[in-house]
Amino acid sequence: LLLLGLFVGMGVVGFLDDWLKISRARSLGLDSKSKLIGQAVVAIAFAWAALSLPDERGLAPASPAASFLRDLSWLQLPFALAIVWIVFVIAAMSNGVNLSDGLDGLATGLSTMVFAAYALVNIWQNNQSCAAISTAGPQCYEVRDPRDLAALAMAMAGACFGFLWWNASPAKIFM
Repeated sequence: LLLLGLFVGMGVVGFLDDWLKISRARSLGLDSKSKLIGQAVVAIAFAWAALSLPDERGLAPASPAASFLRDLSWLQLPFALAIVWIVFVIAAMSNGVNLSDGLDGLATGLSTMVFAAYALVNIWQNNQSCAAISTAGPQCYEVRDPRDLAALAMAMAGACFGFLWWNASPAKIFM
């Protein structure tokens, strides 16, 4: 639900940008400062909610700790710095996809592979979840909602793949 809010918020910023282009009949939508402010507002709301809304096991959707294979407890970011980091990552990803968007399905092809990889990681985490294993230890992952994240990632990968299928020459739909 939280990720859906992020997608909708970023979609509103993108819609406003496109609507300004169409209504002005020019290729200029939001200026870069306005677009970054819109992305930052959405990302700050997402970051705050992701760090502040624990479930019944006390796990929030995001962690302030740096993570490689699992969270590094000795590398915990302060709450404010964790929000800044999440906002930076969201803005960087959003603008990276935006820059590669006009290159004949490049952004969609890359997104398909990334979402599929996220799905595999979340399936692995679900199978190795500390909540599912009776004896928690170093072989388990303490992750919130890995099955839901896997389902969402597979839905996104499928949607991107479907777009690529129908966007092949001669394209029937356009992004």
